[in-house]
Amino acid sequence: MSKTVTMSIGQFMDMERGTLALSDITKERDLEYIAGKILNNEKLKRFFVTFVATATMCAEAMAETNVADATAKLGSATGKIITITQFAIGKICIIACILEIGKCLISKRREEIPQIGMKYFIAYLVVKLIPWLFDLIDSTF
Repeated sequence: MSKTVTMSIGQFMDMERGTLALSDITKERDLEYIAGKILNNEKLKRFFVTFVATATMCAEAMAETNVADATAKLGSATGKIITITQFAIGKICIIACILEIGKCLISKRREEIPQIGMKYFIAYLVVKLIPWLFDLIDSTF
């Protein structure tokens, strides 16, 4: 059984020149090995800490400029997604209810029809009430 190693063109050329061994290529791909190299080298450690801190500060500063616009757009998108999902689930409930009632009529189990109707009615009611309940909790707290 042979093991396949994926490498870049530069790594392949270094391996052909003899400056890089196959074991070095597999170690470079290992995240723990790279993290260990960074943590053991003081210059790399300072560089990455500074880089992450700077990137975080820049991202936070950019986010604060349009928070109100982003929140409004996200709320609008959420409302559209909820409406579409409720519509789709409503149609699925209607079709599934009709099919299940049809099966009951064919197998002559008419006494189960009210239970089936209530089951799908409650399912659709819950789908409609959940967003309203979450909005109520959000406005309360």
